[in-house]
Amino acid sequence: MGNLFFEFSLDTGYKMKKLIVKLAHIDGLWPFDEKVVAFSDHEISIGRQKESNLFFPSKEEFLSISRNHAVILREGNRYKIIDSSSHGTFVNGKKIEECYLNQGDVIVFSDNITKIGFNIEERDPHGNDEENSAYKVVKKVATPKNNVKKEIHKTVKANLHIQFGLHLKSWDSLPVVIGRNSNCDCVLDHPSVLDHHARIYFSDNHYYIEDLTDSNLITKNEAPVEKTARLESGTKIAFSPTGPEFLFSDGGSLIEIEKQTIEEEKAKIANTLVEKDTPPQTKSKMAGIFETIRKKLIR
Repeated sequence: MGNLFFEFSLDTGYKMKKLIVKLAHIDGLWPFDEKVVAFSDHEISIGRQKESNLFFPSKEEFLSISRNHAVILREGNRYKIIDSSSHGTFVNGKKIEECYLNQGDVIVFSDNITKIGFNIEERDPHGNDEENSAYKVVKKVATPKNNVKKEIHKTVKANLHIQFGLHLKSWDSLPVVIGRNSNCDCVLDHPSVLDHHARIYFSDNHYYIEDLTDSNLITKNEAPVEKTARLESGTKIAFSPTGPEFLFSDGGSLIEIEKQTIEEEKAKIANTLVEKDTPPQTKSKMAGIFETIRKKLIR
């Protein structure tokens, strides 16, 4: 049966596992009071038509959402999203026509109007979803919000320097909110950065980074940041699997890691070691060894 998963029941025979799709609001405009809405449907329609499962009202702020914007279809134990909009649907920063969704994927409707996280939860196929109000979608329109989460850190004197591309910005007090939205303290124009992505704050003589994405997109030394993480000299911070990446150093400096520059520097070091104080008869052999090392370093 391909990728389909089944369970056996004496009463009903083979039965597909019951899956619940949870769509979690990350950033941008949102038409619901609930932060997370859930569906057990095999087809989840998205748009401004009142019949849509994920319904966006025909108000000015939602007009770039098409009436039939997209649909999420279940295929066996997988889900596929198909775009049919005028302004586009994006998955993990890439504009799509259709693609399969994976746990934790970030979906953007109409160029940053609304960002959601896609998650799947398995449920008891013999259970009664109606007993659990968390699985009822209440289509109640709330006032759209596009503000950063409520400030919970005191403003303190501390230096912070962020270098991204050709730009360097400095602050003498923290916290600092980082994201693509123009109301952020530090605006990073990168396709993988959300409107309000991270917060840097200072407490007990240490710097900390707080993940504001609700999707654990930020990693510290390649390990996901659950909520907050302490920054030490030499800490590598990635804002998403596709970047941008920074190196934290003493004095409160976040310096962008340019991958190409690092690879070239490692190659330069390897070549220098081959040339320096090496007898001519061994240069060819050592060059081969260092070339192997260089390729491993830049993977």
